[in-house]
Amino acid sequence: MTASKRGLTTRRKRDSILQRGIGGTEPAMDYCLRIADNALENMTLAALEAYCLGAGGKKKQIETLGYMWGVTNTARGTTNIFVERMSVSVSARRHPDWVEPNDDAPRLKNEIIRRWSPHLKMLGDFHTHPYESLSEVADEKGYEFSDDDFECFIDDDFMWEESGNTPLMLVATITRLGKVRDSHGPTHLRSNIVAFDIGEFRIWLNASVGYLDEDGKRRCTRNKGSPVRIDLGPRLFNFSGDRVFGSGNGSGNG
Repeated sequence: MTASKRGLTTRRKRDSILQRGIGGTEPAMDYCLRIADNALENMTLAALEAYCLGAGGKKKQIETLGYMWGVTNTARGTTNIFVERMSVSVSARRHPDWVEPNDDAPRLKNEIIRRWSPHLKMLGDFHTHPYESLSEVADEKGYEFSDDDFECFIDDDFMWEESGNTPLMLVATITRLGKVRDSHGPTHLRSNIVAFDIGEFRIWLNASVGYLDEDGKRRCTRNKGSPVRIDLGPRLFNFSGDRVFGSGNGSGNG
């Protein structure tokens, strides 16, 4: 597959197309996504480092990308997806508005996982959407996948093959809060979008799952009306006034 950029460039056009498997026939089953503590921790660390520190240069609040492994099973009309591992791709080209994968990275990493953890299979990829403030996230609906995200997902032959035609795409949208309030675990915006706070940052996780329709065509669940539910369980508490990156390191609103 030719490397494709995922990012913010067409985010205002969300949910506007029905070609290339985006939209159309809905899957005949539901999906329940769970994420192991260490995998969620790695996603959060990757999102925060890219947001706060960038790639070591002047640019901060850049996107980043990683790959996920785990297990799936289907019972009583529900496909259960459990993410066990996540590894950041350090060779991806990263920018505040997009991230471009290195096509060799998932193949290299997958060969290692096959040898060390043969009980796991590649599930899909993870990337981030950084925003300056809560108001910007709300205005842009930044917690949703862009059309570019969906098209890259549908076109990723390697991910579809390795996942057994049920690939997973996760996006973590991140912004800085102006005021840190108590929060008591994750909250759902929709079944497929869950938000949680850590220190002065808020993260939204959105999930899309790929599937084959009756004609064998690749499709994926959408931002709205999704049969995917993210279940993070009763954890991820945050306390009023808590900070993880000091004070005076940017602005936001909350």
